[in-house]
Amino acid sequence: MILVATLPIGLLLTYKVAADLMVSRHRLESALAHSASSSAQAVGVEMGSTVDSLLALANTDALRTGQVAVLERWLHQRPLIRPQWRSVFLVSIDGHLVFDTAQHPGAQTKTDEHAAVLAHKALGAGHAVVSETVWLAGGQTMTGIAVPIKVGGKEGYVLGARLDADVWQRLLTTASPPDGGFIALVDARQNVLAATGGLSQGRQLLPTAAGRALARVGNAGMPEPAIAAWRPVAHSDWHISAGMPAAPIEAAERHAVLSALATMGTCLLVGVTLALLVAGRIAQPLQLLARAQRLPPSQRIPVREIALLRDALWAAQRRDATAHQRLHAKAAEFEALFENTPIGLAFADGADCGQVVYNPVMRGLLGVADEEDCRDVPAQIFRGGKLLSAEEQPLQRACRLAQAVGPMELEIRVPGRPPLSVVASAVPLLDESGRPRGAISAVTDITELLQVMALWLAADRKRQEKQSLIDLACQEGYVGFFEYRFSPSEMVWTAGQEGMFGRDLVSGSGDVLAPRGLKAWISLVHEDDRAALRHVLARSLRARQPRVHLEYRVAAASPDAPRWLSSRLLLRYGARGRPERLVGITVDVTEQKNAEQRRALQSQQEQAARQQAEAANRAKDEFLTMLSHELRNPLAAIAAASDVLSSGSGGPDTADQALVIIQRQTQHLASMMRDLLDVGRVLRGSAVLSRRPTDLSERVRSVRESLSVGGEMRRHAWSFDLEPAWINGDATRIEQIVVNLLQNAIKYTPEGRKIDVTVSCSDEQAILCVVDAGDGIDAALLPHIFDLFMQGERMLDRQDGGLGVGLTLVQHLVEQHGGTIHVTTSDAGTAFTVRWPRVAPGNIALAVEIQTRPRGPSRRIVVVEDNADMLRSVGAYLTGKGHAVHTAENGLDGLVLIIAERPDVAIVDIGLPGVDGYEVALRARTAGYAGRMVAVSGYGQAQDIAKAYKTGFDDYLVKPITMEQLQAAMDRTP
Repeated sequence: MILVATLPIGLLLTYKVAADLMVSRHRLESALAHSASSSAQAVGVEMGSTVDSLLALANTDALRTGQVAVLERWLHQRPLIRPQWRSVFLVSIDGHLVFDTAQHPGAQTKTDEHAAVLAHKALGAGHAVVSETVWLAGGQTMTGIAVPIKVGGKEGYVLGARLDADVWQRLLTTASPPDGGFIALVDARQNVLAATGGLSQGRQLLPTAAGRALARVGNAGMPEPAIAAWRPVAHSDWHISAGMPAAPIEAAERHAVLSALATMGTCLLVGVTLALLVAGRIAQPLQLLARAQRLPPSQRIPVREIALLRDALWAAQRRDATAHQRLHAKAAEFEALFENTPIGLAFADGADCGQVVYNPVMRGLLGVADEEDCRDVPAQIFRGGKLLSAEEQPLQRACRLAQAVGPMELEIRVPGRPPLSVVASAVPLLDESGRPRGAISAVTDITELLQVMALWLAADRKRQEKQSLIDLACQEGYVGFFEYRFSPSEMVWTAGQEGMFGRDLVSGSGDVLAPRGLKAWISLVHEDDRAALRHVLARSLRARQPRVHLEYRVAAASPDAPRWLSSRLLLRYGARGRPERLVGITVDVTEQKNAEQRRALQSQQEQAARQQAEAANRAKDEFLTMLSHELRNPLAAIAAASDVLSSGSGGPDTADQALVIIQRQTQHLASMMRDLLDVGRVLRGSAVLSRRPTDLSERVRSVRESLSVGGEMRRHAWSFDLEPAWINGDATRIEQIVVNLLQNAIKYTPEGRKIDVTVSCSDEQAILCVVDAGDGIDAALLPHIFDLFMQGERMLDRQDGGLGVGLTLVQHLVEQHGGTIHVTTSDAGTAFTVRWPRVAPGNIALAVEIQTRPRGPSRRIVVVEDNADMLRSVGAYLTGKGHAVHTAENGLDGLVLIIAERPDVAIVDIGLPGVDGYEVALRARTAGYAGRMVAVSGYGQAQDIAKAYKTGFDDYLVKPITMEQLQAAMDRTP
């Protein structure tokens, strides 16, 4: 085990050392290759510079024109192009030296073998070449570089330059050789031209077959192995070699390998020695334990693990003995159970159930007398009336299929006895590989159980039939029963009770689930009745009352149609007066409660109807009284003024005053009648609005001017703050709203106090606010302030009159315009605030033009009216205005007059005898009358106005009318 554990470690260590040495060797070679490449690049650059310089000389004009002597003189007169050059020479194709700057100019050129060889090499190669090393006298060396050129347009010349070897030595001096290594420049003959790191020049440096090792000649002149990298120099056959001595490197590698091997060997030796010592201590007790098979616990064993093994063996032996005893006991118990259990058991041995063992109960079920008869079983097994073969029986199927079978209900028939109903099941017995090795079957006799169940089902069916009758009675009669036991807290109830609470509390088994405890039951009661229900139950339990009656609503019922229940409880108490049991019956009394509520509501409605009728009757009486008073005052004034006019006393001034009184009181009567008619049309929804953009502030100014002219504003202080605010409304109706609000403020503001009227804009609304300084509105009257004929308390004189329809008319007109009205009151006064939606300003120029349009000249007018007083009054007024007036008192005469006269304006009453106004207009338009027609009628419903416009009228006035209204209708253009 020690060898197996340590030998791989040693081998891995040796492999690791070898791998590290290889990595180190690779790094060294990479460093040498880098040094050689950089040095070769530097030498190649120098050679390339020389070649470029020679090519530059070849491109001079002297050589291109063949003037060699001129170039020679020029070269002698100037320093050489590159300081590294010794001389420049030119050689012809036949090897003749044309000139050499190393010789004096004009002297006869000498034959130069080195130049001739270099020229021949360059001409043969066709590009620049580098010569071999040339040794000069004095131990100096020289190299030459030559390029083939053209002289005078002719080929076959070679231009070259000679360089001192010191050039290459200076280049290598700038290179950085590896520590302890060298860098050498070697020509094609492997001669060292320049070197660093102790390598001398003039020696041969030869690569081995591997391309790395070389023979290095040291200072002592002895060859020495080395590791080197070779790189060629561009433009030449030269090479750069960078190397390290091989001996130190190889010595270090050998030392590392030997150290690793020594360490591995030492570890193996120490490990094996220690293993042998420990094995001796372990093997001896094991041998003793193996020979003796059992060592007493008192004997000491030096190895703890072996001692534990000895103790474990002792414990295992004791457990085996105990388990053997228990197994014998279990076998005896199982045998007793097998023989005495009331369930039939059968064991089959083998996959084919070749041998079957039955217990006494199973033998009795199968009709087997003793074990010797087990091979011939007289019983037949049926399932669903079908006879089962031996292979289809549960025991054989479990053996054959190796899976559990059943339970299934079977019938065992034995000749000479009644059939038996049994439930049989079987499970296979499997060996270690999962194959069946037998099976066991259990059979239970359920014959008596089935008979009992049949009796129970019959009884249950009868019970369900009775229960169905009870449930039907409960459901149809809205009756439910429940029972509650206080200890433990448990409640049960019937389906009828459940239905009345409106809950789906039926479980999947059909049982009714009741809430647990009284608190849960009370939680189902309506929240408004829970407190009273708790109070009644608590009081009854404290008083130990045996019977309690409760009435409450169900929380689960619909809020719009609550369900009322009436529960009667029977309480039973224990020896100490503690409640034990509560039994109750619940009846749905919703119909009775609803009937009571309907009777109460009907009684309230009848009482309210009586009060409303009485109030209406009182309002009618008050209105008639008020109307008679309101009519009596102006009529009395008119009668008095008429008497003054009839008597002629008092002179012209008195007559004028009487006329003013008659005119003012007539306008007052017309205003009351107009309000009554308007409020009737508005309440019926028949009022027609001619809505267009109008400035609310202009409508207020128009009303202010009218009231000022009539003198109604002189008794109060007024404040008007009017901001332009445009709304979409009927200008006449808007002014009617303002008139009623201002007149209402005048009525209820004592003389001398201030009334504020403002028109403003807020967001998208136009606001009209009228604030008086009266005594405020009574709190009981405020909710009915907009009711018809409703008025505040007035003094007996009733100087300003009124029928109580103004505010009603205001509210409905505001709402028809899409606005709202709000009233606030206090002891300091009352404020009416009206809000309308704002619109964009309308055509102001057109409105001003219509308002300021001058009245036309005198016109020819026909008036058709069956009321003689009205006819005379209108005729006199129009005649006084300078118009030519023709009158008729019935429809036919009027039609003839209109067709004959063709007047500018025809004023026709609708209610005419014979031919009514509609027929007059229709026939006149049919006859070609194109003048303006104005209808006058006491009917102001929408259908009346629409019919008038349809038959040909241009305008429609509702009686009573004023002369100003009539004049405006005449002046209004289509």
